[in-house]
Amino acid sequence: MVEAISYETKCYAVYSNLQGAKNGKCSFYHSIDGDSHRHRGNIIQMDCNVKIYVFTPVFDNDNKPSTKHMAILCFGEHTHPPPPPRKIKPSVKAELIKVIKTFGAAEATARRLVASPILSIMLNGATSLSQEHIALTNQDAVNHIIRKERLKEYPWGTDFQGAQFLMQQQGLSDPYIRETVQYSDSTFVILCQFKAQSQLLFESHEIQADKTFSRTRCREFEINAFNHSTKRTTTIARVFINSETEEGYYHAFNLVFKTTEADMGKRIPWGHLVTKTSSEVRIKAVLVDMHGAQVKGLGKYFAKEYNDHNAAWHVVRIVKTCRVHYERSVRRLETKGVTSG
Repeated sequence: MVEAISYETKCYAVYSNLQGAKNGKCSFYHSIDGDSHRHRGNIIQMDCNVKIYVFTPVFDNDNKPSTKHMAILCFGEHTHPPPPPRKIKPSVKAELIKVIKTFGAAEATARRLVASPILSIMLNGATSLSQEHIALTNQDAVNHIIRKERLKEYPWGTDFQGAQFLMQQQGLSDPYIRETVQYSDSTFVILCQFKAQSQLLFESHEIQADKTFSRTRCREFEINAFNHSTKRTTTIARVFINSETEEGYYHAFNLVFKTTEADMGKRIPWGHLVTKTSSEVRIKAVLVDMHGAQVKGLGKYFAKEYNDHNAAWHVVRIVKTCRVHYERSVRRLETKGVTSG
């Protein structure tokens, strides 16, 4: 007679608190001695003696934080194994891709998605990505999906070659990307301008060249105008350049004005070059932001296009300096000890 020896069956599956079945049962079936049936074991909650202290800023009545930093202190040692990696379900990944496309693949990052005020709208009420799946807590996993979607939407990237690719994909009836020119010195200019925007330039009394984004290798500036009929400022053209030099701004202004004249089939009525008529609006001023190369590039355009006078003659009669930038420069000189006299 052989005595049957009973063994205690153990399962080493590990789940985080947000994983595992809701009924508290392990997802694996195990054999138990003396029983012909396989059973699912109970999930045992493991304790952790590690203490984590989080110190966050205090906000005053004006909603200003007491400091711009946050401190996290951790004491103790984790005695439990880390949870295994969890693959994102295809259905959850499909919903995340919809969110990325809604936000915009070119601008989306995991941090921006989490901080976006419209996240709950895109997730049908959920306030965080981790509510959809625990693996989405890892921002690297989310950024990996974003990079794949961005590559599908912009296979040539978002630089000069990417703009050329988008230019070929757009319709020919009313294109937005009008010019993508790269010069021998490696500088390039990208012009974005609808034909309707060209019409607005001929209805403007003054235009403004304003640099909107300059913290990247590719600089962006706009040609804006105040529409007196609608009482609103309207964008005439958006230009991207990678060199803020006199030559770079000359090519930019030349492309904008040449494209406008080609769309309308007539010359731009500059106020210092044409006489006032009852049927035509003159552009009496070009407002700039005190960027030296910008003024020189504009003057070079006038000197080459209207070669009866030099660049300085045109600049004095048509260019006006932005008052905000002028006063900012004056205050900067006063801090350096330069007197108002």
